[in-house]
Amino acid sequence: MHFNRTRIIGTVVICSVAGLVTVNLGQANADRQVAVINGAVNTETGANLESWAKATHRPIMPTEGQTAIAPGHEISIGKVGGLTGVTATLNGTSLKVREQHEDFVITVGPIEGSGAASLLVSEQFEDGSVLEIPHTVYADPVDGGGRQAKQPKKVKGNTISTVTLGWEQVGLLSDGEQFGPRAIASLNGGHTAVLDTVNSRVISVNRSGEVKDVVTLPTATFVSFATNGSQLLAIDPITPQAVDVRSGEVFGLPAIAQVLGISGEFSLDESGALYAVNPSDGVPYAVGRLSGSGGSRRFEAAGDISRKKNAGRVNAQGNRILAQSSVADLPQELDLGPVDAVSIANFGQLSDGRTIALVSTVSGDKSESQLVVIDGTNTTSLDVAVNFGISMNTHMAIDGKTVTIASATATGLVLTTYQI
Repeated sequence: MHFNRTRIIGTVVICSVAGLVTVNLGQANADRQVAVINGAVNTETGANLESWAKATHRPIMPTEGQTAIAPGHEISIGKVGGLTGVTATLNGTSLKVREQHEDFVITVGPIEGSGAASLLVSEQFEDGSVLEIPHTVYADPVDGGGRQAKQPKKVKGNTISTVTLGWEQVGLLSDGEQFGPRAIASLNGGHTAVLDTVNSRVISVNRSGEVKDVVTLPTATFVSFATNGSQLLAIDPITPQAVDVRSGEVFGLPAIAQVLGISGEFSLDESGALYAVNPSDGVPYAVGRLSGSGGSRRFEAAGDISRKKNAGRVNAQGNRILAQSSVADLPQELDLGPVDAVSIANFGQLSDGRTIALVSTVSGDKSESQLVVIDGTNTTSLDVAVNFGISMNTHMAIDGKTVTIASATATGLVLTTYQI
């Protein structure tokens, strides 16, 4: 199963070599806790992320992805950023690590049973820092790369609305590379929030194109959104901090948000739990939770960095894509036809549990985009027009069974909403 993760933000690959250690996945639990940051060691993974808040180094993400693994695969981590050593376990069983040229190479050996598994990578740095990074993988005792890939059924999209915000309404800078809005989010009542980073503000617009609200942010460093429809947070993953767009309250975030926040993708559930997508495996992990009410609200760092329950993911594999309705499911390979390359801009889940992804394909000098919907073993796709000319963390926002797509044009930012 040579599965990997190719996003608009980058590419990772999994390759083959011989393996050594047998790992038993018979008791794997797809929704188990996977790591902790407050000193206690998680009994299933052995992960202790307390050192993240003290380390002077950032973790070095693998150059090879963690979607699915089989015996004989290897994962490489570059010897950069002061990294001096690497160890790894799969569901608590040690994996062989060797040095090869400018990389540390983790080798996956024989596996008993199949399903979701926890790959824990421990990185040692020259100053003594030790950082433990959890990854969720689908482990299979056999290489399933020869499975038959399916082609999604083409369907016509049902467009609900199209709104254009002119560049006089949302900021756009051109300094070699265009820089404009960084994210969109769907709010209750059919409104879409646009993160106008150039002007340090959030603009809320309805499906008729009326601007309903404009909120100024403390700084221009907020580049991502997290929402559950009623609450909306703007997030600065570097500081890291979050601001409640409606109340103006600012909350400090734990150090884990800096690392997982590299992808720029966050979500907020109904209980106020904040999740960040690990850029390496595409899985949301808990960062913490908003608690309290009124002026006494605070952000509590997660005691355990748990995997979001029932989270699906969609990753790229060469000119195909790999989809899971949940990380416990056998990945489906989807064939998008004769294309040279595939990238995943964003993905998420509709209110009925279907997984949806905004996918970009390249054939020669021609680029196209489509929404791919995964419903169990049934997949459909509809063509959409998206210009990825400006760097956005989220081009797609989901509200129930509707999806809004943001696209940059010469005149402004176009927001198109589809009923799925």
